[in-house]
Amino acid sequence: MLSTSLILRSLAVSLMLFLAFERAIVLADEDDYDPCKADGIIQGDIAISAKEVSHNRRKRAATAYSKRLWRDGVIPFVISEGSYTGDQKATIIQAMRHWENSTCLSFVERSTEKDYIFFHKGRCGCCSYVGRKGNGRQGISVGKNCDKFGIVVHELATPSASGTNIQGLTGKITLSNSLHVYFFAGEEHNFLQLSSTEINSLNEPYDYGSIMHYGKSTFAKEVSQVTILPKKDPKTELTPEIGQRDQLSTGDIRQTSKMYRCPECGRTLQEHSGTFTSPGFPKSQKYKLCEWRISMTPGERISLNFTAFGLRRGSGKCRDEYVEVRDGHSKTSPLIGRYCGKRAPPAIWSSGSRLWIKYVSGEVVAKGFRASYKAVCGGNIDNPQGTIQSPKYPEWYPSNKKCTWTISLPENFRVGVRFVAFDIESHSKCLYDYLQIYDGPNDSSSVIGRYCGKSLPTELKSNSSQMTIQFSSDGTINKPGFYLNFFSETDECRNNNGGCAQICEDTVGGHRCSCHPGYELRSNNKDCEAACGGTLTAPEGNITSPSYPDNYPKNKRCLWKITGPRGQRISLKFDNFQLEGNGYGVCRYDYVEVKDKDDRVIGKFCGGKIPQTVTSTSNHMWVEFRSDHTQSRGGFSAVYHADEDECQNKNGGCQDKCVNTIGSYTCSCREGFVLQKDKHSCKEVNDCGATLTTLSGEITSPNYPGSYQPNRDCTWKIIVPPGSHLQLNFQQIDIEDAKKCTFDYVEVLSGTGQQAESLGRYCGKQVPGIVASRAHKMAIKFRSDKMVNSKGFRAQYTAVCGAQLHSSNNKRQFSSHPNYGDDNYKANLHCQWRLTARSGYIIRLRFKEFDVESEKLCGYDYVIVRDGNNSTAPLLGRVCGQGSPGSAREFVSTGNRMWIQFRTDLTTNKKGFIAEYSRSRKTEKRSL
Repeated sequence: MLSTSLILRSLAVSLMLFLAFERAIVLADEDDYDPCKADGIIQGDIAISAKEVSHNRRKRAATAYSKRLWRDGVIPFVISEGSYTGDQKATIIQAMRHWENSTCLSFVERSTEKDYIFFHKGRCGCCSYVGRKGNGRQGISVGKNCDKFGIVVHELATPSASGTNIQGLTGKITLSNSLHVYFFAGEEHNFLQLSSTEINSLNEPYDYGSIMHYGKSTFAKEVSQVTILPKKDPKTELTPEIGQRDQLSTGDIRQTSKMYRCPECGRTLQEHSGTFTSPGFPKSQKYKLCEWRISMTPGERISLNFTAFGLRRGSGKCRDEYVEVRDGHSKTSPLIGRYCGKRAPPAIWSSGSRLWIKYVSGEVVAKGFRASYKAVCGGNIDNPQGTIQSPKYPEWYPSNKKCTWTISLPENFRVGVRFVAFDIESHSKCLYDYLQIYDGPNDSSSVIGRYCGKSLPTELKSNSSQMTIQFSSDGTINKPGFYLNFFSETDECRNNNGGCAQICEDTVGGHRCSCHPGYELRSNNKDCEAACGGTLTAPEGNITSPSYPDNYPKNKRCLWKITGPRGQRISLKFDNFQLEGNGYGVCRYDYVEVKDKDDRVIGKFCGGKIPQTVTSTSNHMWVEFRSDHTQSRGGFSAVYHADEDECQNKNGGCQDKCVNTIGSYTCSCREGFVLQKDKHSCKEVNDCGATLTTLSGEITSPNYPGSYQPNRDCTWKIIVPPGSHLQLNFQQIDIEDAKKCTFDYVEVLSGTGQQAESLGRYCGKQVPGIVASRAHKMAIKFRSDKMVNSKGFRAQYTAVCGAQLHSSNNKRQFSSHPNYGDDNYKANLHCQWRLTARSGYIIRLRFKEFDVESEKLCGYDYVIVRDGNNSTAPLLGRVCGQGSPGSAREFVSTGNRMWIQFRTDLTTNKKGFIAEYSRSRKTEKRSL
């Protein structure tokens, strides 16, 4: 073995190195709550901000960052709604209770606290911030494969104990002499040697058993290989085990106690009943400070009784030796009383599920005290919101238990209930263990529901200001129980029918409008109109989008089935058409889809271009309209007509294709042929070239892969949405070679006009690199002379975001990506637009539509606007998020140049944006 002095990173809680998962600890000054996104990774698992990347390493110790400690050791928490199963939530709660039981920390459900931890599933799996950030919500990612008790305890160490990773003191660890073989490439930095100025172990001995310690094979290529090997204990000659994920070690607990300055005596009491005494009882000890935290499950109250009591009163009022009891979880909770002397305090009841008790002794003491407590479930609740859990949750509830809670709110309010977790012994009629909810003040009120099993009940609400919740268990099977939140509700339908035209339905947390049968909601979600869709059998008729000619509603689906007489076909002709999208690609958001028999799609349309007439191949046609949850447009109007199929008799006399139309038919020809004057026959086309508007495609020379013909002159014009540019990638080229390509050649131009700039002229067999246009148009010209003929070329083109754009007095626009409106933007985009104007002008930019992943600092997906021609020009703004454009998304340059950049990361993809720009003279003051 190669002995190496290894001082890995310390933590004030002996919170040693992290799991062999891909994970990150994010420093407390990182602004976003999600620890899975950071600017850099150091030492393998510590993610840091860009500012930290540029700094030198700093001393890592709990005491060095006291501002990261949670005040009074109280850590508010929230568990993300809908992210976890009941079992996973129970595991998270068990892990927090383990920390409480072992230290003086308290985890409480957040109410109004500014700073709190937020359990969620981040893309990094298991990761968290170091200590308290101090700027609001901070995430703990408990993702895939992280929902194990020991792992959650491990994750809680980082924000709770304000530590970073430490792995040892000088000479305690040796590295495998095959280190360079066993590590994954790039993992060597996880074993950097740190100086004594960079760690502070709070004078604690090295803790091999810390729940934060690396395992012996962490970062190894194979589990059987060793990367970290502790030295043998000189006394026992045994090699210590490392990397446990079972519970906090004694070293973890000692360092946490030192960091938070936990009192020398007292503890957190979580048993449902018990006793505790002052130190040395029945004789007190001098100069003691003790704290006890009695913590039961929400929905239980605590009964505290002092069974023996004798404390020195002194000359003052309970100053020399006393007991202080507070109704809550900390020293700032409401004071119940401070007690001393020989008279025992009266019986004490908590209002909630926690009590905080402090004992202080001085120079002169008496005998001390003995106290007993027990948890009692049920009771009257008058808080507007709170939590109720079954006894001992998330542990299994006890047998033969019956608890009744009555929630009472002020008049005009109702009680709402939302379940977080649920697992009660199952029975078809819930005869054994159950949760029963009554709509009123007692169990004589009408029953809202009786619940058991593992299925999470739906949200509930009372019809009055009171609700009674009753839990009952028998003497046999036990389960984890339930966890619910209750809150106050108002009837939004009471005033003006909630603004609904027909029916107002009061829901938990809000209300919704609905309509009578045969009607449906308009796009304003309040008014009603005749329902869309249905079966149409008339020989002709009209179809319109809902609310037409007004904008159609969001989240709408309409399906029409059109049936005509046998032997006839259905033709659908659109008169007006205005849907979200641009008609390129998949029409992902809002669209009209037309299907034939056998569910065959014969047309799918979106955007603002009126589609061509669509004709079925039978007497049936299905027309479906769909809109998503975001934007809406004016919709469509169409007429349909059932007509005789003239094409069924000898193909209508057409040589190639016969297309049935309303009242008639037309002939058409396959690609490469053109319809003749008789409108029926086809003739091969001698011309080459085309105008292409698809976002990607392929172009080949005439007769490819055969030899091209002599004297050919072909031009392909490619036009894609403004704001994009085109990239042309030659796959193969074999054209008669000559100096300057004077005979046969293919030439690429940036634009389609006469003055378009040539990007290159090519011949021979050398395949050119990718050729890019400056804007959204490109022309490809191919010419051959009468002599040598070769194989030709094959090239593929693609529309790509970004372009060089020139401003005019008229408003022009560009979009975030070529298929904007049809599909979301892609991951890892890096797009740039350079806007220019004539000298003496300025440029005005406004975002008409905007939907980019939102984040507080716009650090994930974002748009940057700069006042100049490149990335170093002065910053005008950095924007992200969603919604209608406001003043924050309007920008004006000081000169005739503007530079825009759009960046996206690996994850969430949104719709993107449409930007509108124009120029004006510097002296002009006008609005976009």
